[in-house]
Amino acid sequence: MMNHGQTARRLVATAMMALAALWAGGCGDRGYSQETPDDVLRTARLMVERGEARKLGGLFYAENEDMRKVLNNFGVLLGNLQRLGQAVSENFPAEVDQLKARAEDAARKGTSVSFLSQIASQAGGGAAGRSRRAARDPDRMRREQAERERQFGDSLNSLFADPYGFLRSGADRLSTTPLSDDMAAVLWDGEPALAPLGMVMRLSADGRWYIVPPLNIPGLANYLPQNSQEYKVFGAMIAILNNVIVDLARDVREKRIRTIEDLSRSAGEKAFLPAAMGYVAYSRMIEERRKNTAGGATPRTSTQAPATPR
Repeated sequence: MMNHGQTARRLVATAMMALAALWAGGCGDRGYSQETPDDVLRTARLMVERGEARKLGGLFYAENEDMRKVLNNFGVLLGNLQRLGQAVSENFPAEVDQLKARAEDAARKGTSVSFLSQIASQAGGGAAGRSRRAARDPDRMRREQAERERQFGDSLNSLFADPYGFLRSGADRLSTTPLSDDMAAVLWDGEPALAPLGMVMRLSADGRWYIVPPLNIPGLANYLPQNSQEYKVFGAMIAILNNVIVDLARDVREKRIRTIEDLSRSAGEKAFLPAAMGYVAYSRMIEERRKNTAGGATPRTSTQAPATPR
């Protein structure tokens, strides 16, 4: 017969083995499942609700190990963006309420446009169409431009104040639909999310579904990293933005930034010079790659095996 000490040790050992088995199986990471596309959406909401937005980077599909490192760093940025949002909500509650009220009003009128959707529209060629309309009716286009700028400002401020609000409030509006056995589309109100670019998920070799980063912007392919050195510089630019977000959150908490408008202005001031320097360095690398490719040299590419989060 076992004594109390032996019983306690066996219970502890059993518990540890159970935890280890759950962890190894991938389903014990606090219930974060990627078994289906809809599970990925639920997991993203759960990570945000638990204040673990830094883990969102692990939900994105990485084509290779270099890309996985970049996405992990992107997850760090997303976590700090959540902390910035908390600082803004705590220090500027009245302004945050006003932003939410305007967003709700825009949603009722059907004019609500998210920050990411506006970027997607620009990338998808919307700006070219507006330029053609401007030539026909310049007064109308000036009014529309002023309204777009106001919406963009509200969207940017909302991003700072509540970066993941769409995951919480849009739980019933986000869904997925299969495209094939290993591909699924993400929908918003039954329509493709981030139109006109769209957003999809894919089933990886590890049996989990991942969000494919929406990088299918016309003309962007030539600017995406294609080797380890380019990925390092690209990751450094993400680190620059992360440092800006960390600084902004500290400035908000320490009362050096007193309004959300000040926050947006400070963000631009802090990010402009380092981001511009990073962009110049990266552009030079891309240009050098083009020259080497045009001259017949074979570009040094990253390992192409899909990479899973660590």
